[in-house]
Parts: sequence; C-alpha cells; structure tokens
Amino acid sequence: MYTVHNDFVRDAASKDMNCPKGKLKVTHYTNKPNKKTAEGCGERVHYVQVCPDKGKCTWQRDPRKPAQKLPAAAK
Repeated sequence: MYTVHNDFVRDAASKDMNCPKGKLKVTHYTNKPNKKTAEGCGERVHYVQVCPDKGKCTWQRDPRKPAQKLPAAAK
C-alpha cells in the first residue's frame, strides 16, 4: 500500500523538483500517515494526502510548506 503512495509522491516530486526519480528519497511518517516528504537534488518538498471524495484520495504538494533548499552535504 505505501509503495503505491511513495511511487505517486516520487513521480510528482520528480516533476515538481526537476529531479530524476532515482535521486529522490520519500519519507513516510508513521505518526502522520497523510504526510510525506521528498528529498533530492538539493531540495525538500512536503506532500499531503487530500480526500475530497470519500474513498478517492490523492497526494498534493503541501501549500503551507514551500520547497526548502537542503545544505550542500545533503545534495
């Protein structure tokens, strides 16, 4: 189940960050199942799960958290 979500987030992050999928790391938070973070190519982007229709959820960039630049060592 999480693999599908991670793949969706990885695909979205690759486009959002202009970064190859293979260079992205997706983090899932056990205590916040509706939030994920993608890191790669010197940036960190946050995603949230949005469920406008019951049972039909998607992952979108968190509009409350802008993309963050990572320190040079994390690139």
